[in-house]
Amino acid sequence: MILLFLFSISSGCLSHEEGEIAEHEKETASLLIYSERESIIGDFLPQQMSLTQSNALEQLIRNHRMLDYNITEIPREGGNWTHYFVCSGGEKIDYVFPMPDEFSCAKSDEKMSGEQYESAWIAFRHREIIRELGLNSGLAYHLTGDVSDGQLAKNILLEYSSFYADLPIQDRFGKQGEFGGKLTRQSLDEAVLLTELAWTHYLIKPILTHEQNLTITSGLIAPMVDVLNTPTNQNRNPLSNWFSFHNAALGMAAVSTNNSSLMEISLTQSNGLYFQLENGFDEDGFWHEGSIAYHNYTLTAMAMCIEAAKYFMIDIETYSWEKKSGATMSIKDPFIAHLSLVKPDGTFPRLNDDILGSDLSSVLDLLEFTNRYWPSAVPSKPLKQAREMSKSISIKSALWMTEPNDSVSELTSLNFEVAGLSIIRQGGIYLLVDYGPHGGGHGHFDKLNVEISSGNSTLLEDPGTVAYSLPSSKNWYRTSLAHSLPFIDMKNQPETTGKLMHYDFTDNLSSLMVQYTDETAGMSVTRMLLVYNSEEYGTLILDASRWEGVAPKIATQTFHFLEAEPIYGDSDSNSLNLSQEIESYVDVRRWDSITDNESGNVLQFTSGSEWKTLVHVMQGNELHSGTSINGGALIIQSNLEPSANSTMFALHRYSGLNNTISFEISSLNNSSIVNIGSSKIHIDWSDYDLFVEQV
Repeated sequence: MILLFLFSISSGCLSHEEGEIAEHEKETASLLIYSERESIIGDFLPQQMSLTQSNALEQLIRNHRMLDYNITEIPREGGNWTHYFVCSGGEKIDYVFPMPDEFSCAKSDEKMSGEQYESAWIAFRHREIIRELGLNSGLAYHLTGDVSDGQLAKNILLEYSSFYADLPIQDRFGKQGEFGGKLTRQSLDEAVLLTELAWTHYLIKPILTHEQNLTITSGLIAPMVDVLNTPTNQNRNPLSNWFSFHNAALGMAAVSTNNSSLMEISLTQSNGLYFQLENGFDEDGFWHEGSIAYHNYTLTAMAMCIEAAKYFMIDIETYSWEKKSGATMSIKDPFIAHLSLVKPDGTFPRLNDDILGSDLSSVLDLLEFTNRYWPSAVPSKPLKQAREMSKSISIKSALWMTEPNDSVSELTSLNFEVAGLSIIRQGGIYLLVDYGPHGGGHGHFDKLNVEISSGNSTLLEDPGTVAYSLPSSKNWYRTSLAHSLPFIDMKNQPETTGKLMHYDFTDNLSSLMVQYTDETAGMSVTRMLLVYNSEEYGTLILDASRWEGVAPKIATQTFHFLEAEPIYGDSDSNSLNLSQEIESYVDVRRWDSITDNESGNVLQFTSGSEWKTLVHVMQGNELHSGTSINGGALIIQSNLEPSANSTMFALHRYSGLNNTISFEISSLNNSSIVNIGSSKIHIDWSDYDLFVEQV
């Protein structure tokens, strides 16, 4: 049972009207009834629902009826930026009601207090009331036809209507004006709330009097639309994901007020859905910000806009447009493109800005939506895996859910050259390299960064980022040093786009060569990755980087091994030329001596229980190791002296074998030869080619 208590902030009181049923003691069987009114999301036909769907929807009704909501309080003031609601290390603070005197961090002993946290708490309170209480009440009424189920939603909408118009618009710094929101500090978040309020309004319209409907429309829905449409809130890139949510909000507001003109605006305005579809996705079907998290985030909003358009009998599910290449892209393509990137454990790579990380279960709503609209396009395996990974099913998933198709398709190695992503899937190994566009405001300086995993075991992983309110989000997580990649002069890479120079995917081995150019430094950087199975050593990944330019530069290669224990150099200091700001995020020490194996200077260590890595330290290079705020082990190799040509090598081994690896390297001019046991690997850096010889 959820108990809603009185809290000290000035608020409105919601209660049952006199004579109405306060408690429900009804039979739980056959709670769902057929409604001739559309549910907007999905097609609500109880007789056609699976047991999973009906159980989820009936549980929503039962949970709603168990609420003690004789006194439900709404803060009569706007909340702050929710990114402030974090601990200093990036840990998200758990929202609880009522507001505590101080906020605790579960993983540390930190106690946070003050106006910033209290006002951010208010934003979460508005979200809870609108999404968890109001919308669920509206849905419960729509699913049962019982007027008393919708009473809480009705009271919430009327209460917000009584004060919303009088609230000031504020930004996240507290400045009042035309930029930001009233219940929140961003028009993005305001749009999310409007989408849910408008849906709730639509769901309970049959129980509203004419006067109540007019009050909600004129006192809440229309003023929220006005907030989104202020010139200042409209003054941003039309391809901003913010406008995807604006469009969804306008579409749902159009539904709740039966305003087809407003629906048309959400579709056709200069930053409307049609413009964003045709210009926001690259030729591979990926959202332009280069982040799987933001790709899914944007599609979530677009799905709601598509559902709103369907209400007005506007058919968008067959919409298509011509790409720059002249080929045709269908609207379904972005909704399935990212499924090709999923790892064996069901997670997605954390490319560019990704705060929480995502997996198939976190995008189940989108998968169910996509499967409903384009069932033949959604592979059954990821959909079934997403359902298995999900501990519970959301209401949206329940309304959208349909049976998966019977298609059987296995994920393979592939290249998305426009997005700048290539994946090797070889012998259970998943390897992704990122060489694509920077990604705009959500981009990282991470050209040639790799992620490597097998099953549930991770070797290298992109760190994503933390809440934007934390300095480390910009000062560390976006930097080149925070990633596993080659770069120049211990400085961030330029905002550039790399390219694929070579690939070869076969049953026995797979290889990639990717490159970016630093025009300012006058140098190109190439990374070669080879995955093959060795009878002697198990599955091996040869990881080599090459720097070549017109002027001598310091070449640096970094690795962040997620599951490895930190390995510190044997010196008490480091000789890296790091800024004081960056120094605060790393703890590394220099190696004055590296174990000298027969194969040369090699640092060997274990990452997790299944991975072993050998970092070959080239003559004239130095090695630092330790850890960073990413966690795990950080390895940094760099030149002692600037050079116009440099190469560095590492060997990653995935195997239960413990035999010693013979690992020898020789480089001359533009070629390298790597001897690994009985395998001799020839690399031609000028022609971007390689072959493996058995000796």
